[in-house]
Amino acid sequence: MQPAEPTLGDDAVPSRPDGRSVDAVAPRDRARAASERHSRRVKLFKWLLPLIGVGVALVIFAMIALVSFLPNIKVSSALITKDGLTMVEPRLSGRANSKTYDVTAARAVQNLKDPKVVRFVEVEGRIEMAAPNWAKLLAREGVYDANTEKLRLEKGVSIDTTDGYKIHLDHANADLRNGMLSTEGPVALTGPNLSIDAVGAEVLDNGAVLILKSAVRVTMIPKSANPTASEVNAAAPATTQSINGSPGKGN
Repeated sequence: MQPAEPTLGDDAVPSRPDGRSVDAVAPRDRARAASERHSRRVKLFKWLLPLIGVGVALVIFAMIALVSFLPNIKVSSALITKDGLTMVEPRLSGRANSKTYDVTAARAVQNLKDPKVVRFVEVEGRIEMAAPNWAKLLAREGVYDANTEKLRLEKGVSIDTTDGYKIHLDHANADLRNGMLSTEGPVALTGPNLSIDAVGAEVLDNGAVLILKSAVRVTMIPKSANPTASEVNAAAPATTQSINGSPGKGN
C-alpha cells in the first residue's frame, strides 16, 4: 500500500517553498508592484511633461512669428506638423490701387525656411475690379510670398466676374499689391457675346485692361443675330493684342 500523503489541517496556513507564509508575502508583493508602477509613471511624466511644454512653446512661438511675418493673414487655428506651421482656414485680405481683395483657403502651410512664404490649399478669392464689378477666383493650390505680395495660383484656375465673363487658366501669377494677373499658359475666356482662346495673357489695373499675347482666336456672337448663321471667327496673328475696358470691349 502507498503511504498516505500528508494533508493540511483546517487551521494550517499555506506556505511558499522558502517557508514564508503566503498570506504574509502577498501584501508585500502587491505593495512592491504598486511602488514599481508608480516609479514608472513618475519616469514617464519626467520625459512627457517637458515635451508637452516644448510643444506648447513652439505653438506660441509659431503664432507670434505668424503675426510678425504675415500680418495680412488671419487664421482660426494652427498646429505644428512635419511640414511646418499648418494654418486652418487662413484669410488673406488687403487693398491694391484702392481696390480690396479677400483670399481664403481650406488650409495653408508656412515655409520653415522662409516664414513669409505660405502654400495654400483649395484657394477661393474675391477681388474688386473696376466699379461696380467683382471677380470670384478659384484654384486648387496657391503659393503666397509676403515679401512681394504675389500669389502664384496652380493646378487649374477659374475666374468669374459679376458682369458675366469666365476665364479658365492652368496657372497664373497674381500681383496683389498692384492689381495685376498674368499667365504664360493657355487662356479660355467666354462672355455674353464672345469667346476667346489664346496663349498667355495679362490683366492690368484691377481688370480694366486685358492683354492677349499669342495664338489669339476670337469668336464674336452678335446679340441681335442668329448665332449659327452670323458667327464670326477671327484668327489674330501671334502678336500681342490689347483689349481695353471689360473683356470683349475694344476701343
